[in-house]
Amino acid sequence: GGIKLTLCGAVLIFLASLVGPARADDIIVSKAYFEDPTGALPFSEIKDQNFTRYEGAFSKGYSSSNFWFKLTIDPTKISQSTNVDSKIIILRIRPPYLREIEFFDPAHESLSRRLSGDQHSSALDEYRSLNLNFVMPAGDAPRDVYIRLNTSSSTFINFEAYPKDKIIIYDYWQLGLFVLFISLVIISL
Repeated sequence: GGIKLTLCGAVLIFLASLVGPARADDIIVSKAYFEDPTGALPFSEIKDQNFTRYEGAFSKGYSSSNFWFKLTIDPTKISQSTNVDSKIIILRIRPPYLREIEFFDPAHESLSRRLSGDQHSSALDEYRSLNLNFVMPAGDAPRDVYIRLNTSSSTFINFEAYPKDKIIIYDYWQLGLFVLFISLVIISL
């Protein structure tokens, strides 16, 4: 009985570290999605599509569609700081086992594709942690950024955006919970 209880507690802690609570300093103020059943629409055609707003984490089960997300970020929500890391935003995407994520920031276009996920080496990640991440400049005003999700697993996905100086703290907290989870599993065995 005690082993099952310990294992259940460990699983709950692990799941909490994956999803995590919404923090007040998350600078995403609006989330919307568009389903592309063809999986072929280019970004140039996506911005004009009719996106559907949603709250919290996104989940549509299993699908062969591409899902596009429009996130409105508001850097004015960042507390004023002279710290250089507060001028850089990290977009955190969980869970980390999604096949392919592509990031588009029309205000700061990139010459190369910005990709992350299982199909891409984590050595090329813009910011390395237990999650999928993209780095962007904070800017001065709210703006929309876009993400394309292509996955063969469930379409469950959660987005958070924080200044780099804050996300480092949250990543250490998540790593600590992950170590605790692994320790509890080993003890239970």
